[in-house]
Amino acid sequence: MKLPSSADPLATLLRSEDPDIDLPRAALLVEADHAADFDMEATLESYREFVAGATRELSGDLQPIDIVRTLNHYFFVHNRMRGNTVDYYDPRNCFLSQVLCRGLGIAATFAIPYLGALREAGHTCHPVILPGQLVLRVGADLFVDLFDGGQVFDTAEALRKARQTIGGKVMAPHEPAPLTNKDLALRILRTLKRAYRRSGDADHALVSVIRLLQATPGRLPEIRDRGMLHHDLGHWWRAVDDLSRYLARTTEAHDTYDVQSTLAHAYDLAIRLN
Repeated sequence: MKLPSSADPLATLLRSEDPDIDLPRAALLVEADHAADFDMEATLESYREFVAGATRELSGDLQPIDIVRTLNHYFFVHNRMRGNTVDYYDPRNCFLSQVLCRGLGIAATFAIPYLGALREAGHTCHPVILPGQLVLRVGADLFVDLFDGGQVFDTAEALRKARQTIGGKVMAPHEPAPLTNKDLALRILRTLKRAYRRSGDADHALVSVIRLLQATPGRLPEIRDRGMLHHDLGHWWRAVDDLSRYLARTTEAHDTYDVQSTLAHAYDLAIRLN
């Protein structure tokens, strides 16, 4: 599989210092990495038509709750969209054209047209992370869980969720911080990486890791994952380089033993097959 270029349009977007990148285009460029003969412009036009249909529903002076109810009807009733609870890590959940076509997806991909419609209509909105989930904040006091059919809750409930115990650690109360367009694109890439790794598709997972490193050069978890994927693909010296770099820059990491074992195996094969 052809690896991504460091100078192509998606790499340029990911390296941009502007956090408000063109999110629909970025999402479709991510999809194009994994789809042969992908028609970018035709797919982008389909997306625009979908968003225009949603925006038309928002005519008049609507209160935030009415805006959300209107969009929820368009997305989850009229277009029958729903979170893919059966196969969350199906890679198609991360592909915008597939989400619009199949009606199945995850919160991050549903958020792209939902945000597009809200912003086109001039309404304030942004994605935020609560423990274990991504939701949209509409106005000052409404949160929308797109994965759960547009379930709506207020700030008090959002803060209650933020105080929940996760893995034995009680989170302190806090105001959920907004995500940028670039943050959302990276979240999609991380989910896609996990999806391909879970299915054993190292080639496609490697593409996602390379894209993540274009956005965040030097990020150690991605360097480690790239090294592990190079190992899975038999790229022994590349695996040695990445895993050595990871171990040299981490101390007492939880995965040190596994990484050391993989590094030793890659080095042994690199020497023997050189």
